Order: sequence, then C-alpha cells, then structure tokens
Amino acid sequence: MKFLLQVFILCLLNCTTIGFHNNSSYSKLNFGAELDYTICILQDSGISDSRVESIVSDLKEELKLYNINLKVGWQRPWVRPSFWTGGIIRDVEMIKLEKPCDRIMAFVSRSIFDFILAIPLPEILGAVETNTHTRGMIYADYLTPNIILLGTPSRVLIHENYHFLGCDHDFEMTNCYDSILLLKKSSKIEKTFFHTFSWSGKILKDRESTNQILNSSKED
Repeated sequence: MKFLLQVFILCLLNCTTIGFHNNSSYSKLNFGAELDYTICILQDSGISDSRVESIVSDLKEELKLYNINLKVGWQRPWVRPSFWTGGIIRDVEMIKLEKPCDRIMAFVSRSIFDFILAIPLPEILGAVETNTHTRGMIYADYLTPNIILLGTPSRVLIHENYHFLGCDHDFEMTNCYDSILLLKKSSKIEKTFFHTFSWSGKILKDRESTNQILNSSKED
C-alpha cells in the first residue's frame, strides 16, 4: 500500500520531486565542512527581484542539509527567447559558464498562452540540460494551474538543483545523497568550481569542460 501511494504521489507531482528523504541513510553520512556553491540567475521580465529572493531563500535552506552554502554570483535581466521549453534551454546552453558561476539558472515568466496550454496535465515546470548538468530553467511565477496546485517555483528550483547535483528521479533519495557527497568531496580539493557530472557520469572539474561539451553538442 505504501508503495502504491508513493507511485501515485510521484505521478501527481510529475517533475517536482526527486524522491522521498530517507532519514536513516542521511543520518549515516558526513557531508563535511561547509562548501560554497554559486548559481547565476537570468531574470526574465515579469519576474520581480522579491520573487527571485524568496525562491532562492528556500533553496538556501534546502542545501544547508548538505553543508552547502548557496551564493548568487550575478542576477541579470534576460528575455525569454522561445515559447517552448526546449528553445529556452538551448538559449541558456549557449551562455558561457565563467567565474563565479557554478551553475546558470533562468527564471522564466509565463503568458496567457502558457495558461491555456497548461490546462491539460502534465506540464513542464523546469528543466536542466543533461550533457553537463550546469544550465537550467524554471517557470518562476504562478500563472498556470499546475504551479498553483502542485509545484511552487521554490519546489521546482529545489528539484532542478538536485539535478544540478547529480540526482535522478527515484522513490528515495539514498542515491541522491551519494551523488552530492561525491561531488562535494571532489570539489573540496580545489574549491574553485563546484564539480558536476557529464551525461556519462564522469565528474567535470572545471567550467571550460562544460563549455566544450555544450559547444560540441551544438555542432553535432
């Protein structure tokens, strides 16, 4: 019965959960000393500074579970380049990852056309490119029914940042904890870039590697 309930909840929430916290597994792990992790934000017109601040504050609290200190490297105006999520992600992929950014996240606004198309469930609420797990986007307002009822922008940002940290969808977060711990241990050696996973599971240890991979994927 518990298993069926979990399946129902995961289907209901679509892409707004990375799994259920496993307190037993979590309590056995030592995430070590605090380590900085910097995201840079592309802020669509229609998304206020106060909205960004509120959403990011919830992510900061979540990352404290792993002794990760979230910082915002920069917050820049940006205009949604496409109606479709795929077009938005392709645009964000083109942005070069440079210091101080470890990840780049676009905060996207909605239009009435989004609302009309979102009436039939399910709906994409956020996404992360899977070649380097360093660029992503979330819909950061409450215009559509799914965001109002199922996935608040804060929850979506937390979810997509778990993808940034190497976590896949699962029923429990045991494997997710292991991925975060592995990246954190690897990143502590240099402390110049919060490492990430490539699509193949290889740890990428510098920003230029992510840029090269995404440039190569565009040429293919």
